[in-house]
Amino acid sequence: MNEDIKVQVGKPDKKLVFNPKVEMILRKTLGGDFAIYDHFDLDIVVQPEKKVILAFPKNEMSDDVYAAQDRLFSFLDKKGTVLVDSVQSGFVYGSMQGSYPESKIGADATEVVLYTIGKFLEEEKPYYSHSNSLEDAMQQAELEPSHADSTELGEVPQEQEKGTIDRYPPNRSYYRIY
Repeated sequence: MNEDIKVQVGKPDKKLVFNPKVEMILRKTLGGDFAIYDHFDLDIVVQPEKKVILAFPKNEMSDDVYAAQDRLFSFLDKKGTVLVDSVQSGFVYGSMQGSYPESKIGADATEVVLYTIGKFLEEEKPYYSHSNSLEDAMQQAELEPSHADSTELGEVPQEQEKGTIDRYPPNRSYYRIY
């Protein structure tokens, strides 16, 4: 069981070609930042000059937005593309930010971060597509109910009195709280 194990230190003989591709709505700003608008709850900005990733709420700040921001930075942490101790509240209300390090493996750090964010967006798509289809189904049921879920005008008889609250309650002292 004494086999020789060979470990090569340094650069490999052949250069590995790795050309990954992800699709996302990405815009480059005048300042050189990258803005990503694919997420349902978040707008994500990558600032290569400062080595910072910002996640802004798309509409309003809510628990869902905070959870999405937390998932984003947890995903980036697991992939090794964000410095965990740098994740904090951003300079804009409801935003969250984190820094990413310089690459020590020869890759462009900004490209790696953009690729990793693209993978995060791909992972999130099924959740939001299910949520959207469920919302569409609920709206469809309200706007165009089936025959079993609707009644024709006059089908339900009218009652003289409806509800459980008396229209003119008796004037008794125990209704008042002292």
